[in-house]
Amino acid sequence: MAQPRISALRVTERLDTSISLGESHFREFKSAWDQSTDPPRRRDVKLIARDIAETLVAFANADGGELYVGVEDDGGITGIDYSDTQFALLTEACRTHVHPGTPLPNPTIARVSYKDKTILYFQVAKSTERVHLTSDGRCLQRFDRQNRPVPAEEIQYGRQEQLSREYDRTFIDAATLQDLDIGLIDAISKEHAGGQSAEKFLQYMELADYGSDGLRLRRGALLLFAREISRWHPRCEVRIVRVSGQALGVGKDYNIIPRDDQTVRGNVLHILQTAWDTLRPYLTQTKLVESGIFRENLVYPEEACREALINAVAHRDYSIEGKGIEILIFDDRLEVKSPGGLLSSISISDLRTGKRTHQSRNAYLARVLREFGYMREMGEGMLRIFRTMRDRDLVAPELDADGTRFDILLHHRSVFAPKEQEWLRAYGQYNLSRDEQRTILLGRDGHHLSTNQIMKTLGIVDTDEFRKLVEHLRRKGILYNVVGKASKGVGTRARREMGRFAIRPPDQTEQYLLELVDVLRKMGPRSAISSEDLTILKRQLSSSSPFLEAPYESLKLLGFADERMRPLPALNLIWSDPATTVVDSNIERTKGRPTRVVQAAPMSASPTYVGTVVVISREKGFGFIKDDKNVGLFLHKTALTGISWDELQEGTRVRFELSFAEVPGKPRAARNVQLEATQAKGRNYGERGKGTGRRASSAYHTTRKP
Repeated sequence: MAQPRISALRVTERLDTSISLGESHFREFKSAWDQSTDPPRRRDVKLIARDIAETLVAFANADGGELYVGVEDDGGITGIDYSDTQFALLTEACRTHVHPGTPLPNPTIARVSYKDKTILYFQVAKSTERVHLTSDGRCLQRFDRQNRPVPAEEIQYGRQEQLSREYDRTFIDAATLQDLDIGLIDAISKEHAGGQSAEKFLQYMELADYGSDGLRLRRGALLLFAREISRWHPRCEVRIVRVSGQALGVGKDYNIIPRDDQTVRGNVLHILQTAWDTLRPYLTQTKLVESGIFRENLVYPEEACREALINAVAHRDYSIEGKGIEILIFDDRLEVKSPGGLLSSISISDLRTGKRTHQSRNAYLARVLREFGYMREMGEGMLRIFRTMRDRDLVAPELDADGTRFDILLHHRSVFAPKEQEWLRAYGQYNLSRDEQRTILLGRDGHHLSTNQIMKTLGIVDTDEFRKLVEHLRRKGILYNVVGKASKGVGTRARREMGRFAIRPPDQTEQYLLELVDVLRKMGPRSAISSEDLTILKRQLSSSSPFLEAPYESLKLLGFADERMRPLPALNLIWSDPATTVVDSNIERTKGRPTRVVQAAPMSASPTYVGTVVVISREKGFGFIKDDKNVGLFLHKTALTGISWDELQEGTRVRFELSFAEVPGKPRAARNVQLEATQAKGRNYGERGKGTGRRASSAYHTTRKP
């Protein structure tokens, strides 16, 4: 059968753009020269013929594509220098080197001259009728920029699957160029395709072709660029619903507020952007934290949610025209429901286990979205969803599918046990990374941690990454070295197994942080913190403060100052209201920008209590207080107000407030400790309600590390 030909002019125009875009899932360059020799010599024509057949078979078994012979991998034009007889062998390779029982679907062939070099061009469409094999019986499939061997049964089609695969490639006779958003096409063409006209751009992307009646548009062009999509598809839409509760009610129990039920309609490019803008506000939650600050917390990771949306829009079955995509946001989960089941070559288990699996139901849509940046590497979207949830220590996504639907469920439930979460919440003000949280959990029971233990638990293989982790925790005042000079002279292997590090409990870290805040408050407002200011700060900190060693780094990591030591909102809040306690420096960031602090709680808002100092460890800088109900509280010397550490004695009556943090199994810390006036009348914990006394501990931990 004669092969279709294409004009040399069209190939030349395509090649200009193809070289600028480079190789991709839809495009391959093949050299006719052996570049390993000097000078390069011609490759065996039989090897090139084999390469041509393999590439075209892989394209046909995937999403179609084009092959340029005479172009290097980097886009350099080296051309082909063969006789006419040898050229004939190459042009026939798509027949002679393909299994006769699985012929390719009429590949397009052209031999052209480009920049004084001869180029051979092949183009083959995605096949929907059969699985194609090479002449020696191998089944190959295109995956990004590789031609991979796959079992033939993985590419089999069911009838509905075949219909859905052909949906976006079908030509629509009634559609014309005026039915498309030409401005949108021109903008994309200008940015990515050298400013080609709308007609040429659509042809280049295989979304249109000239027939006897003029330019004919595929349905994919309408799905992507239609001005009025409802004329061509009744449910090209994404419905986003916020449900109050964990189940959708009906009748009088219907639990959806009208303003939280929004449907985004339009062409694919429109709904990708607009649906994301509509969904994004529902991914956060505003809460009043313990220190009296309102903060927006990200409930669902943005990257996972965005990938789930893109996956649904790009891969839904558009041949199911009676349904649209639905995104339901419940109190405990987010569900993305997409019309159309998985393709026969993809299984739920493959997706759950992270197997790199890719098949495009909508090849033309996927090509545009991939080529122009709406999607990234083919087959990696689901991998990124699972990886993002895992990196945030959230439970893995749930996947569910049948012949008509595919659902992704994202939960904002932590993989940490409740007691672990309670412990981590006590460190909530430190803007901890995932690895920092896991390190803190390792030392939760006071155990000393070794280098190998931390690296093995966290899966760290780079020692520089480990050093950065330890350094950040040290500068935040959370981790400290319990070995010090004693490790000198010990071999490297033994040192890595040695318990060198420990985690300060939250009541101690809070005392050091309060001391730092007090020193910063006294420093007063300024446009930037100078080296002289840092020197003064170090002089005013206690000798055991973890912020003495590198205050510059500590202020940055605690969220008080930027790289140039300019104050950030947390520090400005301290300076703007002297009565304001800002212990909570964990300012959530979105794309590097701190969220707005709405309100801060003044120190005077905290209730005060009275008690008696019962233990003083003068050198270690801490002690214990008993209140009038015999409840024990931890006392650090940095918690004193209006009295020096040396003046305080056992038996002294004091007035104090409670620390913000509560540590499971540890006495709560006292803060703002001052001498009790003789006329002062104390208050016991029962006045606070809700049994605060449950935190009491009758045992005093006088051997705890500072």
